[in-house]
Amino acid sequence: MYAGSYPGDVAGLVFVNGVHPDLLLKMRPGGRMGSLPEFVFHSQDEMAQLFNQVGFYRLGLSNRPAPVPLPEGITSSEWNTIWRLTRSAKARSALLQEIAAWQRSTAEARTGGNLGDRPLIVLSGENTALPSEYRSVWMELQADLARLSGQGKLVSLPESGDDLIYRAPHDIAEATRQVVGDIRLGRLH
Repeated sequence: MYAGSYPGDVAGLVFVNGVHPDLLLKMRPGGRMGSLPEFVFHSQDEMAQLFNQVGFYRLGLSNRPAPVPLPEGITSSEWNTIWRLTRSAKARSALLQEIAAWQRSTAEARTGGNLGDRPLIVLSGENTALPSEYRSVWMELQADLARLSGQGKLVSLPESGDDLIYRAPHDIAEATRQVVGDIRLGRLH
């Protein structure tokens, strides 16, 4: 959406486990998500706000420790803080509100069009947060994201999980260097 609205501000992109607009549609047999009435999404937003105000989210919070091994360059204390914050009541509330806005957000993303020939690298690993029967769908959608650009490519990483931004910092930095290099080469020609 940003690239479509401000094309002069976006020279290239790196997606890290990017979420495809069709994710919820593809993960439901028969594409049921698209046929749900609007009030379902609206009610999730209201439910998230109510649960947050009343404090229900705190009741179900897991005291499970942060997964090991520690991501490179992050201390045990930092990793535990990140883990607690991403599983906090506010994070759960935000996730429900994000799901509530899913239809509107994905419709906007689809109208954004493609990225033309901007350099794009989509970094992804197996998403272990998804049920095993949907992991191949995840990778298919990651490949589809790479096709948003004539210069897009998918790079599959051996890391897995939804914490790839912490598990693959060197890969992210390298992808960024590649995109910047491609941008500079394109400007020289």
